[in-house]
Amino acid sequence: MKPRSLFRFSLAILARCLFAGILSAVFSVSIFTLLANRFGYFLAQAINLGIYLVALYHGAWSEGDSDCNRVNFGHAKEDLWRGWKAGCLASIPTAAVAVALIIGKAAGAPSLLSGIYRMYNSVFLPLNSVLLQTSLSLNEIEWGRVIVSCLLVLILPLFTGIGYLLGYERIPIMRRIMYKRAQDKVVDDNKRASYR
Repeated sequence: MKPRSLFRFSLAILARCLFAGILSAVFSVSIFTLLANRFGYFLAQAINLGIYLVALYHGAWSEGDSDCNRVNFGHAKEDLWRGWKAGCLASIPTAAVAVALIIGKAAGAPSLLSGIYRMYNSVFLPLNSVLLQTSLSLNEIEWGRVIVSCLLVLILPLFTGIGYLLGYERIPIMRRIMYKRAQDKVVDDNKRASYR
């Protein structure tokens, strides 16, 4: 079986990011409505980050696992950087909006641009609501806050690359986290059965 092209892989990652962004926007607005305090922002950001990272990790892990099979059977060449490359390609739209935010900050653009950036990057809506405060114009927001907000773009290629490598090496982090208790219980039951 021929591997998916890098462009199609990055489009799949981008689709996962958009889906996670829509879910994150819904969760953020719901939680902000119920809890309009620091805990609400923290809770919303934790849920959003979980949704985002699981979506990225699962897609990249599956592709890495499939590519390992393709390489083993001679249908593809080994490319351990493929996850990083796809992540970088998938982050181009977000990076373009981040560059527009930086240019807008330098040029003195209206605060509408920071609102557009917050909504486009809805996975980090709670964090960006704190960093890029809605009550301030873009000129009044400190440069450090704008740069930190724009550096969040790097999370996409980072986790896509890590997920791909773990999938290629067939290291199932999610299974180890989710089924740790069940495996421990089976081991304890087997120990008890051997003592009887």
